[in-house]
Amino acid sequence: MTIENALEARFGDSHLTQFYKTELKTRRQKPGESLQVLAADVERLMSLAYAECPQDVRDSPAAQYFVDAIRDEDTQHATRLMDAKDLKSALAYSMKYEAAKTVSKTSRNVRSIEVEDGTGKEKDEKFDCLLKTLEKLLNSHVAGKKNTPRRNPNVTCWKCNKKGHVQRECRTISPFLNKAPEEGLKVSALCGGRNGLYLEGSICGIPCLMLVDTGANVTLVRTDLAQKLKENFIYTAPNISLKTATGEKAEIRGKLDAAIECGCRKFQHKIYVDDITDPCILGLDFLQKFNFTVDLEKNEIRTGGEEIPLFSASAEHSKLCSVLSKEKTIIPARSECLIQGVPAVSGKFRYAVTDFPSQVSQKGVLVAATLVDLKREAIPVRVLNLDNKPKTVDKGAVIATCEPVVDIVARPQEFSESLRLPLILENLEGLNEEQRTAVKELLQEFQNLFSTSDSDVGRCNMTQHRINTGNHPPIKQYPRRLPLAKKEEAERLVKEKVDNGIIEESSGPWASPIVLVKKKDGSTRFCVDYRKLNEITIKDSYPLPRIDDTLDVLNGSQWFSTLDLKSG
Repeated sequence: MTIENALEARFGDSHLTQFYKTELKTRRQKPGESLQVLAADVERLMSLAYAECPQDVRDSPAAQYFVDAIRDEDTQHATRLMDAKDLKSALAYSMKYEAAKTVSKTSRNVRSIEVEDGTGKEKDEKFDCLLKTLEKLLNSHVAGKKNTPRRNPNVTCWKCNKKGHVQRECRTISPFLNKAPEEGLKVSALCGGRNGLYLEGSICGIPCLMLVDTGANVTLVRTDLAQKLKENFIYTAPNISLKTATGEKAEIRGKLDAAIECGCRKFQHKIYVDDITDPCILGLDFLQKFNFTVDLEKNEIRTGGEEIPLFSASAEHSKLCSVLSKEKTIIPARSECLIQGVPAVSGKFRYAVTDFPSQVSQKGVLVAATLVDLKREAIPVRVLNLDNKPKTVDKGAVIATCEPVVDIVARPQEFSESLRLPLILENLEGLNEEQRTAVKELLQEFQNLFSTSDSDVGRCNMTQHRINTGNHPPIKQYPRRLPLAKKEEAERLVKEKVDNGIIEESSGPWASPIVLVKKKDGSTRFCVDYRKLNEITIKDSYPLPRIDDTLDVLNGSQWFSTLDLKSG
C-alpha cells in the first residue's frame, strides 16, 4: 500500500463517515442538554454519516437514533411508543411529554407552601373557630346517643352479616368498591390464564377478548392494541405503577379514552395502557360505572337487560395448538427476529394463524400474527423484543399459539376495464375466438399495470432514484406569481397529488417554481420548472439504441401495439 492510499484510508472521507456513524450510534443526551439541541446534533451527524442518502430516507433512522439518545427513560419509552416516522415528529412529541411530566411533578410537590403574611393569621383564626364548632356538634351527638334506647343485639347487618348494627351504620368497606387512591392501581393478575372468564367485544372498533376481573380496580388494555389507537391517547403523569395480587409491579404506559363495545351497546370509558398478556381487562371501575352484573352460575354478564355470555380460556384452548421453540434463541434488545418453531401436537389441522400465547414466559415480547403451514418442518414465528435488554427463549418454550384456519379465499382484483373489454374484442378484426380468449387472459393477468383512474398513476419501488449534483450548492428559486384565478387551481392540484401519494411535504434547501400549462381539452397540466436543476445535474451515460436496429428487430411481425404512460 502506498503512502497516499494509507493516508486516504486513515484521514479520507470513508474514515470520517465511519467515525460519524460510530458517534451517532453512541450519542446520548448530556446532563442539562435540551431536547432541541440533541435533535439538532443528531440531524447533523445523520447528514454527515449518510450524506449519500436523500432526506426522506434519513428521516426514519434519525428519529430512532434521537429516541435512543434521550436520557429520561419515561420520555424515551413514551416517544418510542408513538412510533414517530421522522425526527421532527419525535422531537415535538418528546417535548410535549417532558413538559407534561414537569407540570405533573410541580403539582405534586407544590402542596403545603404557606405565605407568611397577615392573611395567614386570619386563616388560623377561622380554622380554630371551625374546630370549636365541630367539637360542639360532636358533643351534642354523643349526648343524644346516650339518651337513645339500646338496639337489639341480635339485629343482623345485611351488608357484612354481622350482628349488633344495621346496614346504614356498617363501617365495613365493600370489597366491590375501588380502593383508596393512595393504595394505587391494582389488578388480580396480568394474565387471566385458563380459568379466567372472557367476553367477546371491541375497543374503538378493534375486536378482542376481554377478561372480566372483579379483583381489579382499573380497566387495562394491552400496549400493542393501544398503539393502533394513538389519536385516543391521553398520557398520564409518569411513574404510575400497577400492582398485582402476587406483589408484581408493572409500569403504566398511558391512558386511553376508548369506546368499549360489549354485546349491542357501546360505553365510553378511560382505560390504562400496560404490558399485559390479555388484550383487555375489564375492572370494577368499568363494571360498576355501567351497572354490570356477573352471574357465575349461568356464566354470563348482564347490563341494561342484555345477557352477554362468558367463556373460559380452557374452552377455547382445546381448539388451539401451541408452538414450541425449535432451538435456544436470543432476541436482541429493541429488535425483532424470526424464531423457528414446531407444533406441540401434529396432525390437528394444517393451516393456522400464529397469535400471542395465552401464557407468556417472557415479558415485553410480542408475537406477530402470521398464516403458516403446519405440515412444514419448521414454523417461522416473528417476535419483537420491546425491552432494552436481550431476551432468551429456551428450547421447547411456548412462543406462540396456532388457531386453525377454516378456509383460505383468494380474491383477485377484478379487471378495471372489464365492461369495455368485450367491445374492444368485438372491434378487433382478424382474431378468432381462441385469439380473443388469449388476449383477454393476457390483459387480466397484467391488470395491475393499467391505470383505473386519473389518480392511479402507479409506482415502482424496485429502485431508488438519486439526482447527482456533485458539490454544487442547492438551487433555490422563488415561486412565480400566479393569477388569482389560478391560485385555487394550483392548490387543488397540489392537494390531489399529496392525497394520492405522488408528492409529499418537505423542508429541504432545494426549490423550483411550478408552472401551470393549459391543455388542448381545457384542463390544467401541473409542471415544475427544473431547468436550473438540470443545468447542474451530472448526467448518466446511457447510450440509446439506434432506430434502424430497432426497426430491424420488428421484421416479420404482423401485430403491433402502442402503450401510453398515464402521467409523466
